Amino acid sequence: MDLQQSPPEAQAIPEKIGKPASKPWHRRWWLRSLAGLVIFLVLFFIALPFAIKYGAQYWLKKNGADEATIDSVRYNPFLSRLSLRGLAANFGGQTLLSDGTFTVDLGLSNLLHRDIHIQEAAYHDLLLDIEQKSDGSWRFGTYSLTPGGEVKTESPSGEAASPSGKADSPPSKWIFSARNVTLGNCEIRFRTPEIDLTLVVDEARLNNFSTSASAPAATFDLQGKLNGEAVAIHLDTVKIAPSLDLRGQLNFAAFDLANVKKYVEEALPDFAGTVSLNGKAAYMQGDGLIKADYDGAITITKPLVGNNTFRSAADTLSWNGAASYHLAQNDHGVTTKGTLASGGITVGVPDAGFSLKHDQLTLTGDTSVPIAPVLSVEHDGTLTTQGSLVNIGRMKVTQQRLNWQGKTNWSMPKGVSRAVFTGALATDGSGYENGAMRAGAEGASVAELSGDIGKKIAMKTLAASGLSFISGGKEAIKATVKEVNVGTATTDDLINWQVQKIGVKNAGASLPGAMPLALSLVGLNIDQVTSAQGYYWRTGTLALDHFAAHSSQDNSRLASVDTAKITGIMANKEGKVEIGEVDLGKLLFLGADKKNAVGSLDRLLLRQSAFSLKNGFTAASLDLRGFEAHLEKDKEGTLNALSRLQASEKKTPERKAAPAEKEVAETAPVKTGGDAAKALPFPIRLGQATLDGHIFFSDKSLPLKFTAETDIESLTIRDVDSTRPEHKSAVELVAQLADRAPLNVSGGMALFGAKPDIALDIHLKNYPLSHLSPYTAQAVGTALASGELKIDGSVGLKDDFLKVKNDVLLQKLETKTLSPELAEKLNNQLPLPLDAALALLRDSQGNISLSIPVEGELSSLNVGLSSIIITALSKAIVPAASAYLVYTLGPYGALAYVGTKVGQKMMQVSLPPAEFAPGQADLTLVKDDYLQRVGKILADRPAMDLQLTPKVVANEFNPGAGKKGQDDKTPLSLSPKLTKKLEALGQQRAEALRQHLHDRFGVDMNRLMISETQIIPDGKPEVLLSM
Repeated sequence: MDLQQSPPEAQAIPEKIGKPASKPWHRRWWLRSLAGLVIFLVLFFIALPFAIKYGAQYWLKKNGADEATIDSVRYNPFLSRLSLRGLAANFGGQTLLSDGTFTVDLGLSNLLHRDIHIQEAAYHDLLLDIEQKSDGSWRFGTYSLTPGGEVKTESPSGEAASPSGKADSPPSKWIFSARNVTLGNCEIRFRTPEIDLTLVVDEARLNNFSTSASAPAATFDLQGKLNGEAVAIHLDTVKIAPSLDLRGQLNFAAFDLANVKKYVEEALPDFAGTVSLNGKAAYMQGDGLIKADYDGAITITKPLVGNNTFRSAADTLSWNGAASYHLAQNDHGVTTKGTLASGGITVGVPDAGFSLKHDQLTLTGDTSVPIAPVLSVEHDGTLTTQGSLVNIGRMKVTQQRLNWQGKTNWSMPKGVSRAVFTGALATDGSGYENGAMRAGAEGASVAELSGDIGKKIAMKTLAASGLSFISGGKEAIKATVKEVNVGTATTDDLINWQVQKIGVKNAGASLPGAMPLALSLVGLNIDQVTSAQGYYWRTGTLALDHFAAHSSQDNSRLASVDTAKITGIMANKEGKVEIGEVDLGKLLFLGADKKNAVGSLDRLLLRQSAFSLKNGFTAASLDLRGFEAHLEKDKEGTLNALSRLQASEKKTPERKAAPAEKEVAETAPVKTGGDAAKALPFPIRLGQATLDGHIFFSDKSLPLKFTAETDIESLTIRDVDSTRPEHKSAVELVAQLADRAPLNVSGGMALFGAKPDIALDIHLKNYPLSHLSPYTAQAVGTALASGELKIDGSVGLKDDFLKVKNDVLLQKLETKTLSPELAEKLNNQLPLPLDAALALLRDSQGNISLSIPVEGELSSLNVGLSSIIITALSKAIVPAASAYLVYTLGPYGALAYVGTKVGQKMMQVSLPPAEFAPGQADLTLVKDDYLQRVGKILADRPAMDLQLTPKVVANEFNPGAGKKGQDDKTPLSLSPKLTKKLEALGQQRAEALRQHLHDRFGVDMNRLMISETQIIPDGKPEVLLSM
C-alpha cells in the first residue's frame, strides 16, 4: 500500500517524535467496505424482485410468448422467502403458463454445510402446458426446445464421456433437501402427437425430502384428477440416495386407454378400455438392480385390442393381488400372487374362422416368469372358466365350467418347448358340435394329473358322466353313457400307454335305418390296456354286463347278452387282432326271456381267435352250449322270427316301381374264367364248432297243429376252411326227435364252394308217424293215426345235382281220412286207393318198407310232401303187389297180373279166374287149393276187397249156335229171354264162389263184390277175380 506525503505547508512540528497520528472511525477502510457491502446487498435485494420480474418477462417473450406478465416478485432475505405472484404467458390467444402464488423458503444456514435446503415451498394456481410437436421439438409453456444432435465422445481413458465432451465428474457433495413443498389448484397439460393428458392437482405435498443418503425417507401426497378422473397418490417412502426408493399407495379412478391409442394405433387400430388402479406400489433402483412391486387391484373396463388379423375384447379384466418385476444382470423376471379375472372375454381370428369366448375366467395363485437367463413360466394355483365357447370353422366347443388346480411349468431349454404340470382338472357341461354332429359331457374330472408334454403323462383317476353323441342328419345316430371311470393311466412320449381299470356304466345308442335299433349296456369293465411303441395294444380282461338291442318301433327286445368276458386281446397297427377267449353267457334273440325268445344260447365260447383283413378270421374252436330255438308258423304261414323282425322294421310308404328302361345294348356274357373264377371268399378258418340244445317248432298254418321237438345232443363241424373251397368239412349230428327218436347224421359239406357239395348219411328210427299228420292231412287229406318211422338214407348234392336215397320203414301205420276231397285227389294219382295201397304194402307184421329216391337238377326240382308220397307209393305198389301175389298164389301166381291201365295211373291186379262148365253154376272145376290161397290174400290184406266179375258165353245153352269167327265183329243178336238167362247164370256162378269163400275160408261177404255179368261171343265160362 502506497503512503501519501502531506504538503509542506501542512506540516507541523510534532509534539512527540515516533507516535503516529490516529484516524476517525468513520474514515477507516473496513467500515467503509462494510457499509458499501450493506448498501450493495440492500440495493441487490431491492432490485432482485424487479430483475427477476422483468428478466422472466423478457425471457418468456424471447422464447415464444406473445404476452407475458408477472404481477409481483417478492423476496424476504431475513426469512429466505421468495414469492412470485400473477405469472401468465399467452400464445395464440391461449394461456400456456400461469400461476397464482409461488413461495419458497430457503434455509441459508444449511448452505454452509453444502445443503440447498428449502424450508417451505408453495405453488398455487399453476397452469403449465407441455407439448411435443410433430417435428420432435418440445414446448414447455411458451418455451420451445428444438432437438439437436449431441456428440458422444470418449475420455482419454477410453470411457464414454458426457455429452459435453468432458468425462463424467464424481458425484456432487452438495445436498438438496426440502422440508415442506406444497402445490395447490395446479393444472399441467401434456400433449404429444400420440397423447393428450391433463393433470389437475388439487393438493400435493412433499415432506422431508433430501438427497442425502443418511436422511430419512420423505413422503409425498397428491390429490387431483387425470383427464377428469380422480387420482390419489400417497408415497410413504420417497428416497433417491443412495438408491431410488419409492413406496406408497396409488389410486387412479379411471384412465381411458383411448388417450394413448395413437402410440399403438399402427399395430393395434382397435385399442380401448378404461383402467382403474388402487393398491400399494414400490419402485427401487440402484446397485445394478431395478425392482417394481405392486399389491392391489387393477381393473380394465371394456378392454379392446385388435387389428385386421385378430380381435380381443372383454366386459371387464381385473387383477387383485401382488406383482413384482426385477431386472438385474443375468436375472430378469416377473412374479405374481393374486387373482386375474375377466368377464365376457372374447378372442377372434376371422381369417382362420377362430373365435373364443369366456363368460368368466379366473386365474388365481402364484406365478413366476423368469425372463433371463432362461425364459420360463411357472404357476401354482387355480384356473377357472365359465360359459366358454370356441369356434373353429364349423366346429364348436362349449364349456359351462372348467377348473384346473395345480402346478404348471413351461420353459424352452435349448430352444425346445417343454411343459410340466401336476394337479387336478374338472369340467362341467362340455359340448362339441361339427355341423349337425353333437357330442357332450355333463361332467368330467381328473385327479392327480401330472406329466411332461412330449415325454410322460400320468393320472390317478378319471371320471366322466353324462356323455352324449348325435351324428346329425335325418338318420342320426345317438349314443349316451351315464358314467365312465378310469383308475390310472400313464404314457411315455404319447406312444406307450398303460391304463388300469376302465369302467363304463349305463351306455345306450340309437341306430336309425330300415330297422331302427336301441342299444343298451349296463356295464363294461376292462382291467388294463397297454401299448408298446404304438404298434401293439393289449388288454387283460374285458367284462360286459347285460347288453341288449331293442326295436325302436315297438320296443321289443331283438337280442341280448347277459354277460361277456373277453381275455387276452392283442391288436397291432397293421389291423391284426388276436383274442385268447370270448365267453358270452345267456344270449337271447327276439325275446325278453328264455320262454318267449325265438332263440337263446346259454353260453358261447370262442377260443384262440384272430382277425385281420389280410389273413381273415381264424379260431381254434367255437362252442355253442344250451342252444334253444322256439320257431312257430302262424295261421298265415309266417314264421314268428320273420314276423317279429318285420314288426321292428320302419314303415315306409309303398312307391310305384318306375318303368324299366329298355336295354340298348346286349348284355355282355359273364366270364367264368380269369380272375373272377379264381376269386376266393374271405378267409375263415375254424378248427371245430360244436352245438348242443333244443329246437321247438310248431306250425299253425296246417289243418292240424304240428309240433316238433329236437334235442341236439351234439352237432360238430370240423376243419372249416374257406381258403379251400372244394374241401369238405366233417359234420356229425347226434339228436333225438320227439323225445324218443334217435337221429344220426354224418358226412361232409363243402361250405364255401362255388356250388354246394354235400354228402350226408342220415339214420332215424322210432319217430312217431302221428307227428307228421298235419303235413299229410294238408297234402293228401289223410292223417297218420299211429305208427313209427325209420329212415336210412343218404343225401348227395354236387354241381347242383341232387341225389337222395332213402330206405323208409313205416311200422304199424294206421291212417285216417280227414279231407275226402284231398283223399280222392290222392287216390286218383295212385295206382290204388291209399288204403288199398297201404294194405297191399303191409307185410305180415303190419310194416311197410319203401324206397324213396330223389334225383335231378336242383333248380328244376319241385318236391313237396304230396309228390313224395305219390311217387313213393306209385313205385312201391306194383312191384310189391307182384312179388306178393307170386309168393302167395304159388303155382297159380304165373297167371296173376299186376299193372296199370293204359293211359291211367290206377293199378290193375288180376288173379287167375275161376272156370265153370258151360251152362253150370257149381264149383266142380274150381280147385279148392287155389281158393284157399285167395282167401289167405284177403286175410293178409283185410283192407282190400275182391271184385267178382262173371263172364258167360253166348252159346252156353245152345252149343254150336251163334258162333262167329274170331275176326267177326258183328254184334251178338240175342233174344231178351236168352240174355236174361245168361246174365242170371253168371250171377249164380259169382254168388256160389262168394258163398264158398265165406263159408270155407271165412272171408267177409262185404269184401266180396259181384259185378254185372259180361256176355262174350266166344271163350270159356269163368268168374274174373280182381283187386
